[in-house]
Formats: sequence, C-alpha cells, structure tokens
Amino acid sequence: MIPAPDDQLAGPAGASRCAECRALLAHDQRYCVECGARRGGLPEAIADRIHAILERGDLLGVAAAAPAAAMATRSRSMPSPRAAAVAIMGMLAFGVVVGSIASTNAQSAQSPLVLAVNSPAAAASTPAVVTPTPTPPPPVTSATAPTTSAGASSGSGSSPSGSSSSPSGNGGSSSSTPSTLPPVKHVFVIMLSDQGYDQTFGAPSSDPYLATTLRKQGELLPNYYAVAQGELANEIALLSGQGPTPQTAADCPRFADLEPAVAGSEGQVIGSGCVYPATTLSLADQLTKAGDTWRAYVEGIGNGPHGQATTCRHPALDSADPGTPASLHDPYVTWRNPFVYFNSIGKTVCAKDDVGLGRLATDLKATKTTPALSYIVPSPCDDGNPQPCLTGAQSGLAAADRFLRGVVPEIEASPAYKAGGMIAITFDQAPQSGPDADSSSCCDNPTQYPNLPTPATTTTTTPTTTTPTTTTPTTPTTGVTTTPATTVPYPIAPTTTTPTPTTTTPTTTTPTATTPASEQTGQTTPSGGGGEVGLLLISQYVKPGSTDSLDYFNHYSLLSSIEKLFGLGQLGYAKDPALPSFGKPQYNNYSPS
Repeated sequence: MIPAPDDQLAGPAGASRCAECRALLAHDQRYCVECGARRGGLPEAIADRIHAILERGDLLGVAAAAPAAAMATRSRSMPSPRAAAVAIMGMLAFGVVVGSIASTNAQSAQSPLVLAVNSPAAAASTPAVVTPTPTPPPPVTSATAPTTSAGASSGSGSSPSGSSSSPSGNGGSSSSTPSTLPPVKHVFVIMLSDQGYDQTFGAPSSDPYLATTLRKQGELLPNYYAVAQGELANEIALLSGQGPTPQTAADCPRFADLEPAVAGSEGQVIGSGCVYPATTLSLADQLTKAGDTWRAYVEGIGNGPHGQATTCRHPALDSADPGTPASLHDPYVTWRNPFVYFNSIGKTVCAKDDVGLGRLATDLKATKTTPALSYIVPSPCDDGNPQPCLTGAQSGLAAADRFLRGVVPEIEASPAYKAGGMIAITFDQAPQSGPDADSSSCCDNPTQYPNLPTPATTTTTTPTTTTPTTTTPTTPTTGVTTTPATTVPYPIAPTTTTPTPTTTTPTTTTPTATTPASEQTGQTTPSGGGGEVGLLLISQYVKPGSTDSLDYFNHYSLLSSIEKLFGLGQLGYAKDPALPSFGKPQYNNYSPS
C-alpha cells in the first residue's frame, strides 16, 4: 500500500496508519483489519507458487478474464503486479489453498490464509478472503500478528532469516546461514550512474549489451529503486544503510567530517557532513570482522598527479572537492568511491583494498585472490551518466555498454565466479532533473530522512474576507502564493532563486491528485527516493532470461541480501523488518538440498 504523508499516517506512540482507510496499524501487521489492504510482500509459500505459475505461463488463461487495462504494463512485456494479483485470485480460489499449501506448509495449515487485492475501481469493496478452516481469524494485533516461514522481513523475496534473528547490525555473524539461500561465495557489484529503468532496460537500442545480451544471461528485477537523491548518497546507503545528509546528497563538495555524529533511531548517525566516524560501520567492516575479504576496483584512482595516492585517494579533510574529472587521463572523482567516506575502514586497510580497476584482472586469476565482495566502479566517463564527464567526451549508455563489455566477460571467465559467484548490475539513481526525472521510491523507504531538512511546503496565504477589487493587483501582497525553489532537492547553501511575483487574481483552486497514474498500489510512492533503476542478477543460481516483475526492492534490500548471503547482521535501514530482501523467487535456479 502507498505510504501516506506523515500527518495522515501518524498515530499514538509511533503507530502507523493504513494509507487506504487510515486505521491504526501495528508495526508488524501484514494486513489492515479494517479494509484488508496488504502491507509488504506475500508470504513465501504464496509467492513461490505465483512465480511458478508465471514461469509456466499458466497465468495467461486466468488473466484473460481481467480487464485489458489491468494487464497493461509500463513499457515491458510482463504483467503488472496489480494485474498479476487479480489473475492469481482466480487461481488461488480454484485450488491452490485447497491443495498444495494445506499439505506442504504446516504453518499455513494452522493459521488462516488471507489474500487481499486492492483495485482503484473497487477500493470500497470487501477484499477476497480464503480460509482453510471455517474458524474466523482472530484480530491482528502487535502480539498476534501472523508470521510466515519468511520470518520478520516482508516481501515475497524475503529470506527466511529475518533481521530480528540477526545480530544488532554491529558486523557480527548470525548463528547460521539460511538454508534457502544459495552458497554464493563471491559477489560482484557493478555500480553505474544516473539512468532510470526506462532509459536502460526499457530501451535496448541505447545499451544493447546490457539490455539484451546480459539480460539473456540473468534475471532482471524491474522494480528496483534508488533510495535518495544524489549519487553519493545512494552509494553510501548501499554500503552502510545510512540515509543521506545534505552534503552526501550533493556529492560532498567539501570533504568534511559528519558532525555531531550522534546515534539516532534505526541505526542512523545524526549530523551534517559526509565523512562518517570510525564507529559507523560499513559492509566492508562487517566482512573484515567476519574473516571475509572485500575490494573496491575504482577506475582512474591511480591516475592522479605525481605525488598523489594511487589507492584510497581523496581530498584532505576539510578541503574542497572539485567533483569533476581533471582530464580524460585522470577521470577519477571522489564521490564515485563511497569507501573513502568511512573512517571505520582505516587508512592501512583502505590503501590495500581500495584500488584501481586494473587490479581486478590480477585478482580474478585465482579463487583465493578474488575477494568475497568486489565493488566495481567505472569513472564518470564510463558510468552511463548522460552528462559528459568533460567537454567533448563521450557520455551516456554507450560508454557504460563499452565498459561492461570489457569487465563482465572477465568476471564470468574467472574460477571464483564459476565456483559460486553472482554479478549485480544497477545504477546509483535515476535522473533527478530533466524530462526523465524520477524521485519515486518503494519498500518502506523513509518518507523523511533525519539528516535532511523537512521539505518546505507550498504556503498559500488565503486572502482576507474583504472583497478584492476587480482589478488585478500588480504588486505582490499578502495574498500572493509563495513557492520555494525545487531544482535542488537538498540545498547545502542558499539557492539563487529569483521569486517571480504572480499577477493572477486571487482565486480558489482545487488541488490536483499527487499520485501518478503508473503507481503500483501498495508498492511505490511518487517521491522520497531516487527513482526506478532496475537491477540485473547474473549467476548459476538464477535462471537465464528470467524476469521478476512481482517483487519490489531497493538499495537497502541489496545490502541486506548481501549481508544475509555472508551470514552478517544488517546495518542501518537494511535492518528494517518491513524491508524485502532476496530469497527463493530471485534465486530461482537454486534448489536447497
């Protein structure tokens, strides 16, 4: 369901409210008992059967009775989550609950199964309920909320190890790795930049190698979202679960410590700045503490002027960062390298493991020299950003496609990848300005980050009860609507906006709807994040050419999923119990023994 604004969702003692009917909700409640709206993903047993049906193609016959409009998709061939849910209702009613679920899942047999489908055309209708026993379900409260074998983490892609059973996010290992997760030993994350899903996977002519060739090799997750506005902010979020600050949202124009750096709720560090204190851990710290290895391979890091560091390169503390490449020979920029913003990593470790891209080929020669996590960073000249890194330089997806053609085959040919590797290719954010701008979010993404100023709302001063004159005022008065500038999402300095006085007569206007027509009910929100970017998984544990258009994920989900693969606790927002992470529907070519 769609998160509503804070004033609509606030409840006593921090309780949330249902966005559809405003009923109070317990923090772990899966369904609204007032209107039946579903929160988060389907239980794992249901999700598995849905994915199986989608793969067999049985959905087509069931979905034929659904309205044609419900089967429309956003520039892709797979049915939308809403259309799939409507079709699956028919399938479930026909026999899933009667047969397989009751016999294969003892827990489902002991508690009623509830499937609620919200439709905008029938929002007031009673949600369909299928119960294996005639006994009515008890009211859902925080003490009696239904649980599934997927644990506390919501979403049909959640792993069976919820964050409640994991360590407190301090980098320690959990007691055991969930058996439903594949034995991935090496994860290769390739982080591209500033392109949305429709521009990448939705337009294969722009990047045929990524959108066509590589897509045939792995599983595409279309509903994958960035979590904030700002490239560096998203990169730090994926690495540590930390939300943005005004400085990280602006790619850290001044390399300065985050202060006062006090502990906040949900594992967040409160302050202003961009260099985190030694007490703020990252995925790299977790891996090191657990005895695993990591390495960042950053293009151009060693090409600086004579005397500059060739690894772990960054400006001096409290100095300005130019933020743009010095030349085509030196295309490195600090904000593409999130590891240097964590004092917890340490200078010695950073110098050893935050290295140039050329080191990747050497490390891939043997399994023992290939780290558990390889974070691969193209420079701004090769990362797909539509803005050229330098005047006259090539830009956009053609450069990213060329980069991937050189890197991905090298990884796939390595013994480490063949022995249990997984490649994850995504983008830090979608464009945040221009015709393709997208600031949407999903997956319980915070509506307001603690380190960002509360967004200014448009304030309209209602004219006094005195009758205005018939002439149009030419000078701004107290009746003029003042709208703050929105071109910079998180300004770190006063913006140079010029107020434009409106000269229209004071009239009564009816506010328009703020929800976009393409929004999927219960899954996305139109703002608060960095947009839909998509993610491609390539591994022996995923089926080539498959697409998961049912589940929704974001950068925090990817962090949580990597942590669970290596038996680590969850950091920051990755520990959110409502956050979906990868499970059997994503590792769809793996059968646990």
